[in-house]
Amino acid sequence: KPGISNSGVLTIRNSYIINNSSSGIVNNGAGDLTITDTIFSNNAGDANGGGGICIVCKATIISSTFSNNTATVATYSSGGGVFNLGKLIVMSSTFSGNTASASGGGIHN
Repeated sequence: KPGISNSGVLTIRNSYIINNSSSGIVNNGAGDLTITDTIFSNNAGDANGGGGICIVCKATIISSTFSNNTATVATYSSGGGVFNLGKLIVMSSTFSGNTASASGGGIHN
């Protein structure tokens, strides 16, 4: 299970999302996610991907860091840092050392 599962309105600030084994955050349904000044590190995605975050609807990421997150469970896993199928805005953020089996070590969009 993910560290956080969101299908509502969620704001995360000045936090650490680390060492989750099925995505740090899964944002689905009608979820509206805003993340500011947060570190995502050493999270692993499920078979689809999204080690740090798996987004199905809308997310805004500001001044955050994604490091050493993985999406390598299956050969088609994508988005080590972020797996996005929705609307994504990223500003002033760092992606480093994220890996994926298929595509988007940092972001799959």
